Amino acid sequence: MDLSLSQIKNILEFDDFNKIVDYLKEAEQNANRKIEELNSIKVKIERARRFYESKLTNESNSNEKTFVIKQKSRVIMLADKLSSPTFENLWNYHRHFYEQVGEKIRISLSLKMLQEFMSQMARQTCLQYAQNMLILMG
Repeated sequence: MDLSLSQIKNILEFDDFNKIVDYLKEAEQNANRKIEELNSIKVKIERARRFYESKLTNESNSNEKTFVIKQKSRVIMLADKLSSPTFENLWNYHRHFYEQVGEKIRISLSLKMLQEFMSQMARQTCLQYAQNMLILMG
């Protein structure tokens, strides 16, 4: 009931039995809530135990402890001494990448990159123009 002896003494000193009953009902509700929490924790522990027991039985049946996840192809570029990103570093990455792909793909990618760069610049210019107009009007 999580009540100290002094709290129990105070409860018993109440002259009104309705106060005692109300206090005990509240204590009972708190106890029920704690029981529900403990049951929830118990279910999670049992679920984890069953999971690891199944792993234990599967491991004894097969010695294979690895699994394979299929991912899309991707390129990871590493730099030896990159202290800060620069346009030159990015261009070097692209140069190495373009050496590995064919001419058609290289032209297609170059056009897509140029298109994206131009649309980004246009967006940025429009935003800058709008901000300048707000400053002039404000």
